Amino acid sequence: MLHPPQVSLLLSFLLSAFLAKAAPDDAADASVAHDQLRTPIPIPYSAPLDYTLMTTAFLLTIASLLALPFLLSALRNRWTWAVATAFLSIVMTSGFMFTRVRNSPPFGRDRQWVAIGPQSQYGGEVYIITALYSILGFAFLMLTMVIPRQPAVRRAQLYFWSLVIALGYSTLVALFKFKMEYLERIYPFKMLF
Repeated sequence: MLHPPQVSLLLSFLLSAFLAKAAPDDAADASVAHDQLRTPIPIPYSAPLDYTLMTTAFLLTIASLLALPFLLSALRNRWTWAVATAFLSIVMTSGFMFTRVRNSPPFGRDRQWVAIGPQSQYGGEVYIITALYSILGFAFLMLTMVIPRQPAVRRAQLYFWSLVIALGYSTLVALFKFKMEYLERIYPFKMLF
């Protein structure tokens, strides 16, 4: 955990590194160099301070110090990390990085959303798989976290979310079976449809 003196040292170091990389005005330097070649008297020149950059850095430092307690409390919350982990897991298992690395098109010929074969995927198919995984994850969350706390409607919710899980997994299996049929391979597994 960073304490306030460490934060201020870190911010001052970043600010000094940022100010050191600020490029001087090349046109003014060229003009002074040209004039000094033409005159026998040296012309003293130093680039003016960039007050816009200094004001921006000062205001960002103040804003970050004021927001630090709120940011740290959000980062220490376990639900923040749970949501971030679930989101990242769903996006990555749906094939987002697969399509990004292979630079897959969003759709196939004739606006097909589903690519043929188990080793290919279009960008539009990622959205379908992400929606299915999100629905399944939410259904499992409802079964494990919400239903035990509501005894009055427990049975109806249990049947409903179990049906959602069965339909979701059936859709995933049917989608994979659809991808395999074009290759004339028989995919033997099936749930509801």
